[in-house]
Amino acid sequence: MVERWKDYEKLRTCGGRRCSNIGGFLWILGGIFAILGIISELADINLGLVPMSWYLLAIVLSTLSISYWLGWAVCVYIDYKASKK
Repeated sequence: MVERWKDYEKLRTCGGRRCSNIGGFLWILGGIFAILGIISELADINLGLVPMSWYLLAIVLSTLSISYWLGWAVCVYIDYKASKK
């Protein structure tokens, strides 16, 4: 994991975009899971999982997306520092 952050040129070119895309995807997927949990609870049916499981999946994916957004922020900061020189 640490080796990934040592190649600054690779981070500047595609690291930020990749982190942003994955973070956005996980955030949207977490929102979809939350909506499925709400629909499942309101309709009083199981959509493959019980509503609490959909909520837990939404929480896990939304929390996981934060780490990718932080990676994106680090890449933007590295790019800023490189362009400042």
